Amino acid sequence: MVKIRNAVRFVRSSPSRQLVFNQCAEMLKIRSKKSIYLDVVTIWNSLYMMLDVAAKFDVVFMRLEETDLRYLSYFEVDSKGKQKKT
Repeated sequence: MVKIRNAVRFVRSSPSRQLVFNQCAEMLKIRSKKSIYLDVVTIWNSLYMMLDVAAKFDVVFMRLEETDLRYLSYFEVDSKGKQKKT
């Protein structure tokens, strides 16, 4: 669940990343009226909504992993186990 949240956070963190994600989805012919959604602690069903939409776009996340070097570096951790800042 944490990896999915981080993947969604990566895409949602910048308009250019969102654009690349949307282009990959178009190229892979994944059509959905929903966009990726980051969960919110105070909304009781937001985790379900995030996981539901992310599951529909799993192939797009895999494509980003293969093509975008920033995507993989976003998940790197330092020697203390903390996420490196990109």
